[in-house]
Amino acid sequence: MASNSFFDITSFLLFHNFDLLTVGVAVAMIVILGFLVFQNNPKSITNKTLFTLSVAASLWGIANYSSYRIHYSEFSSLLLLRSVLFFAVWLCYYLYKFIYVFPNEEMALPRWFNKILRPI
Repeated sequence: MASNSFFDITSFLLFHNFDLLTVGVAVAMIVILGFLVFQNNPKSITNKTLFTLSVAASLWGIANYSSYRIHYSEFSSLLLLRSVLFFAVWLCYYLYKFIYVFPNEEMALPRWFNKILRPI
C-alpha cells in the first residue's frame, strides 16, 4: 500500500502554521477593505479614518502575533509586548475618531479632540 505522505506533509504544514495563515488572511483583508473604502471617496473624513483604523488594526495584529510567536530573549519579548501596547493605543484612538466622525463627509474636529485625545 502506498502511504499518504503528501497529505501528511500538507496537513502538517497547514495546521502547524494555521495561526500564521489566519493572522495573515485577517490582516490582508482588513487592509484591502480599508483601501477599497478609501478609494471610493478619498476626500471623505470617514473613509480616511477607516483607512487609518485598518492600518492600525493590521499593525496591532502583526505585533500581537509576533509577540506570541517570537521568544528569542527577554529583551525581544519585552520590545514586542511594548509594540503591542503602542499599536493598541493608536487602534483605540482611531476607533474613537471613526465613531466620532462616522456618518459625515466633512467635519472639522474640535480643539479638545486634538489637544486631549491625540496620543502625540
